[in-house]
Formats: sequence, C-alpha cells, structure tokens
Amino acid sequence: MIRILSGMLAIASAMPALAQDARTARFQVTGVEISLPIPKGYCLPQGKGVTVSQLVAATDDANVTNLTLHQCGDETRFMDYYILKTSKILLALAVSREDLIAQVVEALDEPAVKESIDPAKVNPEVERSFATVVGEKPTVNGGIRWLGHDEVCVYLAGVMTFKTSASDSAHAVSGCLTAVGGRAVNVYRYSDGADPANATRYLPDVKAMALSMQGAPAH
Repeated sequence: MIRILSGMLAIASAMPALAQDARTARFQVTGVEISLPIPKGYCLPQGKGVTVSQLVAATDDANVTNLTLHQCGDETRFMDYYILKTSKILLALAVSREDLIAQVVEALDEPAVKESIDPAKVNPEVERSFATVVGEKPTVNGGIRWLGHDEVCVYLAGVMTFKTSASDSAHAVSGCLTAVGGRAVNVYRYSDGADPANATRYLPDVKAMALSMQGAPAH
C-alpha cells in the first residue's frame, strides 16, 4: 500500500498505438484496456516531447506511466500536462474503485504511509532518482498533501519546485487516486506552480478525467 502513494512526479511517453485515434487515448494495465477522450487543447507527445517524457519517466521506480498528455504546441516545456500511472505493486491486482478508495483511506493514518509523502523523505529520493537518469542532482522543495476523498477519487495536491544549473521550475500538482475496469490508475495534472491555487483549482479536472475513462478486457 505504501508504494501506491509514492512516485508522483514522473512522466512518460505515450504508447505508439495511441496515435491511431487523435482524440481518443488507449493504454493497457495488465489485461485491461482503458480508453478516454483526450481533453480539448491537449495532445500526445510527439518529436522531442517523447524523449523528454521517456527521460523523466525513467526517474520513477515505483510506478508504470501509462499515458502523458501535454498542451498542444508545448512539446518540450511541459508546463501544463496530465500523467496517468499505476503503482507497480498494483499492476496485476483486480480492485474495484470503491475498494481501492476504502483501502487507501484506511491506510492514511498509518505512520509508514504518512512518512511516504513526507517531503523530508520524498524530496531527497526524487533528487537521487533524477541524478541517476539525467546526470545532475536537482534541488527539490515543496510537497504534496492529502485532501480527502469522494466516491471517485482520493485527492492530493501541492506545489513542487525543481532547481538545476540550467533552470528553475515550480509545478502545482493535482492528483486523483482511483480505479478503472478493475485496475488502479492515478491521474495527475501538473500546472504552473507560481500560482499555488492551481493545485486545488484543477482537482475537478482530474476527477473529470477519471470519470471519462472506460475499461474493458484487452484483446
């Protein structure tokens, strides 16, 4: 359960099959195909954007990144984008949305789970992971916090800042932990962290994306 709550900062390239339908994205989670309409104004990674996505996805050891959608025309900067991922320890687990939410909510009071999103623990791990992949250790600050749940999502939000020798960036993170078609899927939207209110402003968007997904056995 602890690992489902970690690794919230990585992005990855879209599967080649997703390009078959420009406005519908599809991905598989261990035998279940999940489809969703691509929100207006967002696109699948292309060109250099695929490389950027792959490099950053490699820094997430705890999750498989299923899908990345960025603002159309923003192939490399990735200031406003969605990431959908699944915890590696839950890839083969069949779980309903109701049961997943209940299990996560129950676990939130466990000391080990609280520690798993404590910035004092998470940020150094993120720094080490990025250094392994890109060759430079960034300075990471900020953090994510839990913001309750409803029948669709367990919500989290916060602002993370990254500083390297080349640039500084701040991203607001809006997250929804949910399940679709019997598989766990985490939906995250990253946006401009210069406005911290974005972290909660876009929670309805991640919920809407969770509701838009449909799951069925893969063929």
